Amino acid sequence: MPAHSRNSTIVNLISPNIRRETAFRKALAELTTERDRTSLIYLGAQSEEFDEISFKEYVERLIQYKTNPPPRRSPGIVYWAIEAESIIGRIAVRFDADETGGHVGYYVIPSCRNQGFATKILKLLLETTVAREIGRILITCDEDNLPSERVILKNGGRFENLIDVASDRPRKKRFWIDI
Repeated sequence: MPAHSRNSTIVNLISPNIRRETAFRKALAELTTERDRTSLIYLGAQSEEFDEISFKEYVERLIQYKTNPPPRRSPGIVYWAIEAESIIGRIAVRFDADETGGHVGYYVIPSCRNQGFATKILKLLLETTVAREIGRILITCDEDNLPSERVILKNGGRFENLIDVASDRPRKKRFWIDI
């Protein structure tokens, strides 16, 4: 599933695998906040859980998302986004959308932001069989997350509404993409 970013490098989505451990750890080393680490790791828990298990077990858990997701997570498929041999992000598609999280969640490491990679990663996901089977994709972003909103709009997202979530969290903008 290759695509070209704005700077003409090829981006692919791959299933998590243990052969990419060095690349994954390099991407993870760039991250300085717990929120960033948790977003890339995507275990449904804080990043300490990642630190306590082997990389092989971590990859197995990501693959098991399809049939046995972590508590409070929907079943789905997780992909790593790669450019050359580097992991530049992660995207997941959930089979069942919830009101605030939608079908899709993505993350791009800080050094690769503002280069068109998130737009390409979402485009690649929308071309997958699983996305086509879902047909109508709900994607949400925080009300103040303008970069994510631009990514969604560039991929054909149509704004539906703005919803309140927990009192300590920003409101969510909801967008639909028809495949």
